[in-house]
Amino acid sequence: MRWTWVILLTSIVVAAGLGFLWRVQQEPPAPAPSTETQPQREEASPVAETDRTELAMSGYAEASEDMRALAVAVFNGTPLPADALSRVTPEELSAFYDTTVPKELATKDAPAGMQVRRNLLLDAFAFDRQEAGKAVVEAGADVNVADHLMAYNALAELSGSRMVPFPDFSKGMPWLRLYVENGGDLHAQRPGTSQTLLQRAAGLDNLEGLLYLLEKGADGWRPAVRDGFAYKPFFDDAFWGSAGIIGSEIAFRIAVEGHIQDAKPEQLAPILNDLTAAIDRFEGPGPDSMNTVWRLRAVAQAILDHSNVAAPEPLAEQLRKPFPEDIGGWHLRPDEVRSPPRDRAWPDGAGHDHMAFGLTCNEPDSFSSW
Repeated sequence: MRWTWVILLTSIVVAAGLGFLWRVQQEPPAPAPSTETQPQREEASPVAETDRTELAMSGYAEASEDMRALAVAVFNGTPLPADALSRVTPEELSAFYDTTVPKELATKDAPAGMQVRRNLLLDAFAFDRQEAGKAVVEAGADVNVADHLMAYNALAELSGSRMVPFPDFSKGMPWLRLYVENGGDLHAQRPGTSQTLLQRAAGLDNLEGLLYLLEKGADGWRPAVRDGFAYKPFFDDAFWGSAGIIGSEIAFRIAVEGHIQDAKPEQLAPILNDLTAAIDRFEGPGPDSMNTVWRLRAVAQAILDHSNVAAPEPLAEQLRKPFPEDIGGWHLRPDEVRSPPRDRAWPDGAGHDHMAFGLTCNEPDSFSSW
């Protein structure tokens, strides 16, 4: 009899547990808590897009009434009040306004008491208010504020997946153009580092931004200087990396688009010597070796074809050797600066592995010559 009661009670407990689980499965999941604080590029909810007045007023509490009116418009995505814009000075527009996050606006990412520095142009960038950004720059805002932060961040503004050979950074291009066309320093350098804008773009595989900077006059032969020490010019690093999958295509595009056509022999000589040594080092029958040599030869030939420098004899001898030209190819067509939808994403954990793409000229998505 005792075991009968035990079995009965156990059945009741199990049934109650199953009933609870069934109810949980039927109920919709609770919404995740919001962590939105400072302006982000991600799509915000309609409420958040129209309810930032308090945040703007708090951030610009020490600014003039006109600046607060402009900040409210930037934060909420409404047209800038023309009368307020006409009254503020370039100094006000370029200034930073220190504020402390109040308790009522505190979040996990911006706790109460946190010190925040606000700048109207950088806030326009953060909210992607392009018309507002243009307007405040036309009114005198300095695009070089905060050690050229807008340009560095614009180069990293990603649209879509990062896991393709040449990611789409077109979202930041309007801001990079705004920077360059309004007195932005093409040779800016991050404080405490040797990173220039060209190096920033190349490091991100942002071919569009890199070629734009070169087109607008950024000097790839100009070395970065830090603590009195001159580093290698950008072009030296770019062509030195020609054995890599992405680096080689970047170097090839730099050459074929005319950015080294006025280079001096003494500038190109060490690069061509390095390419010759790399070809010798990687030469071999395996597919990886042959792909690498194909890229190195293509870059070397592009340099020779688009400059006034003759090939040193060791390189000329290498280029005269028979080589199967259908062994390699580029990801992009001549008119492309970012990976198109046809490109597959990099396999998880594969990194820049050309074998994932089967880079041969017989495939429709790789291009051997122009």
